Amino acid sequence: MHYRRECWVTPDGKTVLAALPAGIIGGYGANLRRLCLMLHAQGQVTTARLTTLLNDIGLDISKRQIVRLLTRQLDGFVAEDAAVLHAGLVSSSYVTVDDTGARHSHNPCYATHIGGPNFTVFRTTKSKSRLNFLSLLRGGYQDYVLNDAAFDYLKERRADAAVTAGLRALEPQRFCNQVPFLAHLADSGIDIFDRQEIGTLAEAGLWGAIRHHGLVGNMVIVSDDAGQFRVGNHALCWVHGCFIRSCGQSDGAQGDTGHHP
Repeated sequence: MHYRRECWVTPDGKTVLAALPAGIIGGYGANLRRLCLMLHAQGQVTTARLTTLLNDIGLDISKRQIVRLLTRQLDGFVAEDAAVLHAGLVSSSYVTVDDTGARHSHNPCYATHIGGPNFTVFRTTKSKSRLNFLSLLRGGYQDYVLNDAAFDYLKERRADAAVTAGLRALEPQRFCNQVPFLAHLADSGIDIFDRQEIGTLAEAGLWGAIRHHGLVGNMVIVSDDAGQFRVGNHALCWVHGCFIRSCGQSDGAQGDTGHHP
């Protein structure tokens, strides 16, 4: 791919070269990149087949160049994806959630789906715990907040009342990330190596951050009743059919009749 770019030499001998059009990667433009991303991510077309397809229509491009189009300069997509999740967590009246095993870089991981009426996002992480799910509901923020919502969460989870009282302050406490949050817990006499206790406290800090940023609100979280999803306003994604035993009156015979909604 060749581009003709205007070139000037200033009186002091400096060369000024016109910039390439926006979105150029390896000589190829944004429209080709959009096509490759759509076919690869949504159409599940492999890079080898993409190479053959583009070569067959007359485009001189190698598999390595296609890989570059798919993997380089993704900051804009990452930011857009984060904005979609944030908007969904702010505005949706409900979300459906689920997770499944997913290998990533040859390691066992979990893919979590969060979707509402107008958005869907997927996140691949190393855990499927409630702590992990709450970190996803935090919408990209990294902070922990000990506020009324956090202490309500601790009360709901029946945390140690003495520990809760020791952490409560007159004003909400916000920590920029996990490090100062754990330091605060340690300074408060909490064993941060007790995974069960620290896990509940971390969940509370995440829930406090979620509420602090105005996320989730009255949104209903619809799931298959897996424990990691039972937070906030929760509903099930399935309904059991009612099974009713009926007794025949004429001949005394009994039978089972399944009635389904």
